[in-house]
Amino acid sequence: MRIAIIEDNIDYTDLLKLHFNPFRWDADFFTTSEEFGKTNLNEYDVIIADYMLPNSANGRDLLKGIQSKTSAELFLMSAYPDVFIDADIQNNNINGFIDKMNIQNVIEILKYCDAKLRINRLIKSEKEKFESIISNGFKMEIYNDTIILKITEVLQEASKRKIEEQIDRCKITKIIVSYPQTKVLRSLDLGVIVSLYNTFKNKKVRMVFWNMEKDSNIKEQLILCKLGSLFPILDTMEECIYELSEMAAA
Repeated sequence: MRIAIIEDNIDYTDLLKLHFNPFRWDADFFTTSEEFGKTNLNEYDVIIADYMLPNSANGRDLLKGIQSKTSAELFLMSAYPDVFIDADIQNNNINGFIDKMNIQNVIEILKYCDAKLRINRLIKSEKEKFESIISNGFKMEIYNDTIILKITEVLQEASKRKIEEQIDRCKITKIIVSYPQTKVLRSLDLGVIVSLYNTFKNKKVRMVFWNMEKDSNIKEQLILCKLGSLFPILDTMEECIYELSEMAAA
C-alpha cells in the first residue's frame, strides 16, 4: 500500500515511521502542500494531510482541492479534533478524520485501508478464478479462499451438502453470510444460520454475517438471540473483509 502523509512535524513523522515498521507499507512524507503538489497523485492509495500546514492552505483545503483528481482514500489529521466537521465527509471531501495523538488509531485506520485494498486487488486479479453458483435457496460467489453466501430461502439438506462440497473443493477458509432482500428472519432461518456456523466451525472456516438490508431488523434479531457471541455481525462488505483478515491473523 502506498501512503502519502503531509505533516511538518519531523518528530511526529519519525514516530509514525517507527510504528509503520511491522507493516509492508510504502510511505512518503511531505512537510508542505507545495512539496506534495509536485508528486503524481495516482501513485498513492491513501493520502493523509495534517490540518495545520506551514506557508500553505490547511489540510482540509488541500484534500478538497485534490479529491476529484485521485481515487486514493483521503484523511484529515489533527491533534485538535474540534477542527473537524461532519460536512467534510458528507460532501465527499474526505473519507474520515484521524486523531494524530492516538497513534494506535492511525495504525488501525491504515490497516483497515490495507485490507480493503488487498481484497479489491484480489478480486481484480483473480477474476478468472471467480465462480458464481446458484442453487436451491442460495447464491454463492467464490473469490479464492473466500465465499460470499447469499441465502434466499430455507436451505434443504441437499443445498447444505453443496455448500460443504464447495468449501472442501475450493479450500475455503472464510465465509460471509447474508440474507439479501430479507427484512425479518424466521425461526427456521435462524436455525439454518446456527447449523451453517457449526458446519463452518468444524471445518475451521471463519464466518461473519453481512447485514445487507439496513432497514430490516435482522441485526437486532441476531443480537437478541445472542448469535453475536458466535460470529461478528457487520454492516458493510469492507467491515466483513477487514474482520476476516483480523481473525485470520489472530
